[in-house]
Amino acid sequence: MPPDYSPADLAVGGQTVSGLVGPQENVWAARVVADGLIVTLVGRGVGPGSVQLDPIADLAPYLQTRNERIARLGEYHRQQPAPVLEPAEGVATYRALAEAVLASHERHVRALETGREPRHRAGEGAARHAVWQRAVREQARISGVDERQANEIVTLVVNHLTALHEQAP
Repeated sequence: MPPDYSPADLAVGGQTVSGLVGPQENVWAARVVADGLIVTLVGRGVGPGSVQLDPIADLAPYLQTRNERIARLGEYHRQQPAPVLEPAEGVATYRALAEAVLASHERHVRALETGREPRHRAGEGAARHAVWQRAVREQARISGVDERQANEIVTLVVNHLTALHEQAP
């Protein structure tokens, strides 16, 4: 269901500008015209009335800081030890991947159904990556294809499984 848009005033460059705001669940989007420019905003966790926009002359410092933060985060994740997986071969690698994907998907769906923000558990991304890569390596070994093709096969299997989980009774 699309959001209901309503008029709203937003602070832009020290002045108040009228625009449209459309809330939906815990997010909102707004559109205003300021100094001849169409500005689109998306917010979560703050009300549109608490947002103030100011023009900036140079994005470079913001982009540099963002890139530095992303680099630090990437380095932090690279330094984390790989998860220890239970031994598995053949179909068992797919079973482990399927269980991980479906459990995560089920938590995500339940959170959405109850109006909560879907969250990932600590280490879930690294664990899923490790289980996924093991399934890819095993698929490549069993079928004699390269890892790119094996990854495509694993992706198709997981997508099919997820669709079945969502649609089949």
